[in-house]
Amino acid sequence: MKDALSEMVEATSVEAIAGTPLPLEPTGAAPWWGAADLAAVALGGAIGAVIRFAMSHFAATHWPRHAHLATLLINAIGSLLLGVVAAWMLTRPWPMWAQRGIAIGMLGAFTTYSTFAVEAVKLHADERLSTAVWYVIATTVVCVLLAGLGYWLGSRMTGTGS
Repeated sequence: MKDALSEMVEATSVEAIAGTPLPLEPTGAAPWWGAADLAAVALGGAIGAVIRFAMSHFAATHWPRHAHLATLLINAIGSLLLGVVAAWMLTRPWPMWAQRGIAIGMLGAFTTYSTFAVEAVKLHADERLSTAVWYVIATTVVCVLLAGLGYWLGSRMTGTGS
């Protein structure tokens, strides 16, 4: 498992995502991103954000006291999917604009660490301390485990996993 996790960390480094090291100073060279990258990230982000909005709105409407669980579900699904996508793209490279559109745009906009953090603070402020603690623990553990499971599944789907 260590090798798979090391590969996932390497695959999600800034250099791997960008496709080239980021220059520290302007060099006059073409940027590491282009119009296709920006369009893919914008379109993917719009799709991911709308799906997250719909799921959150549904939960807030039907289960207002437990709406934070929608964020847990969203982050869990997103972690699993990003794990699958990361493993898949290591062995079946897609164009960089497509990788960025899916991973950074769609799944980045779909998942939400900031909402998770604010919901944990609000649960504490509402004197629901035990719920807040379990929410933080569950989100952290579940999302990391599902990212690992997703990476393993993606590796198996591409024939590189054991």
